Amino acid sequence: MKESTGCERLQTPLNELSSLDYTIVILYLTGMIAVGFWIARRVKGFTLFFVAGRMMTTPLLVSTLVSTYYGLDVTFGVSEVRFSEGVLSWFVYTRPYYIGILIASFILIRRLKAFPFLSLPDVAEHFYGRAERLMVALASLLYDLPFLGIMGMGILFRVILGLPEMQGYLIGAAIAAVYTLLGGLWADAITDTF
Repeated sequence: MKESTGCERLQTPLNELSSLDYTIVILYLTGMIAVGFWIARRVKGFTLFFVAGRMMTTPLLVSTLVSTYYGLDVTFGVSEVRFSEGVLSWFVYTRPYYIGILIASFILIRRLKAFPFLSLPDVAEHFYGRAERLMVALASLLYDLPFLGIMGMGILFRVILGLPEMQGYLIGAAIAAVYTLLGGLWADAITDTF
């Protein structure tokens, strides 16, 4: 008898999915692109595109931050740490993160609001110089590339729609790029919140 591997168990027989399942997935993906087009008509200027005109409400900001933090990479990563390390990982990994963010926000927010910064590289250049701006920009780019999220979409498309993972990677990345490039931070925050 042949032993089952983890990858074989992830293969959902496509005949178990109904047309309603496919419709929900397609409507969701289409809706994400529609949000990009809808927001793009309202976005006038770089500041509105890049930092939502500094007008994002607290609930929307919190929703997009939580969604981003608890995306596929953290969900998979934290699950693995919890599995191998147990509840102790919450005290060592998760709790210090929240405490650090709270302390940083209370200490830094008033100081940073006094300046017209749009990004972390702007802050680095103001306080440390142009070379540091470039290093922070490069580090931010590498840190923020959604590799695990794109991999998760590829797996999701394979399991749900039966597509090869590479096609799933490309479709997921293209959808995210379209709505983000069209509507900027507003589109990203709204789709994250939804």
